[in-house]
Amino acid sequence: MCESSFMTMLRARALLVAAGAAMVMASAASAQFETEFEAPTYTGSADGTVLTGQDGWYLPSGIDQHVYTYTDNVLGLPANPNGGDQFIGGTSQGGTSFARGERLVSFEAGSVWETSYDMAANFLAAPPSAANLASFSLQPSATCKSLIQLNNFIDLNDPFAGWKAEYNIYDAAGSAIVNQSPGAAWAALKVGHWYRLSTKFDLSTNAITEVSVTDLETGEKTSAEPAGWYLQGGNDPSKFPNPTGVRFFVGGQAGNTAGFDNLDVAAGGPPPCPPDLNADGALDLFDFLGFVNLFNRRPHRRLERGRRVRPLRLPRLRELVQRRLLIATAESRTDYGPRGDHSPRGFLSRATFPRCLGPGDIEYDGLTLDRRHR
Repeated sequence: MCESSFMTMLRARALLVAAGAAMVMASAASAQFETEFEAPTYTGSADGTVLTGQDGWYLPSGIDQHVYTYTDNVLGLPANPNGGDQFIGGTSQGGTSFARGERLVSFEAGSVWETSYDMAANFLAAPPSAANLASFSLQPSATCKSLIQLNNFIDLNDPFAGWKAEYNIYDAAGSAIVNQSPGAAWAALKVGHWYRLSTKFDLSTNAITEVSVTDLETGEKTSAEPAGWYLQGGNDPSKFPNPTGVRFFVGGQAGNTAGFDNLDVAAGGPPPCPPDLNADGALDLFDFLGFVNLFNRRPHRRLERGRRVRPLRLPRLRELVQRRLLIATAESRTDYGPRGDHSPRGFLSRATFPRCLGPGDIEYDGLTLDRRHR
């Protein structure tokens, strides 16, 4: 088969793979909520456009959060290495004028959940600051299985010395425990710097099972499995119903400022590494094409391993196919199903088997697709 006709076949079959990948993604969509706060779903501006009323977000009390463009934003926050063009956030006005944004999210699809979001902090007033810089919480916090991931400046007299990410949680008996730190990596975060904060919990046991913080500039991630941390209700999950929403908050002293991006509320936590993207029981060329389709859907500014990633256009796809994926020999024309069984219909050799980088991550020829983009 000549090269041009082969690439024509790839174009045609990519459409089928895209449709299959879309169905797989749709089946998982009901089990999670994720947003990157990008247009056209969200409208932002440098001065900020009110978040309330966009994509189901509402104001429970206080003052509105806003959608900002990274370019020239009035919060003075830098571009997020893991961001697109927009983010949300706000600045406290002091008193009771705290910035809030809340959205309904169903937590009925499973028992194990993971919440993740990006955050950067700033201070836009003269010191001192005050406690309760910003938070992310499960809602309604007073009457559900709730937690508050609470962020504060390390030194209220010198906000620019940094901030810390802590938790307001419960012990096994259901008593509230505030300002709990998972460890040193959460206790010295830089102002004007983006981090990703994740929390995994099990609604069937009420236990908070894992937390992590990732420096989005360096990619360094630290995880911890705290002992004796629970949602409201302690170790009795029958005391309170499941949460029904999530809230971002910016409070404390006037001038306390925070930005948020890339919210992901996922059922089941990271899935087991499923390279079989079209769910047909085999790993073959069609899975690679599905990978290319999903890879190209990612925001163009997203970074991978510290470098800007360009889309996989056909010339680059042709190079990858010729160099790594198709080996025109009988012995290499095997694929590997879920249990490692061989079949004659596949196109991937053992040497190019998609490998997992971590829970839910897939790599083909050095290009990574993480769970949030499948």
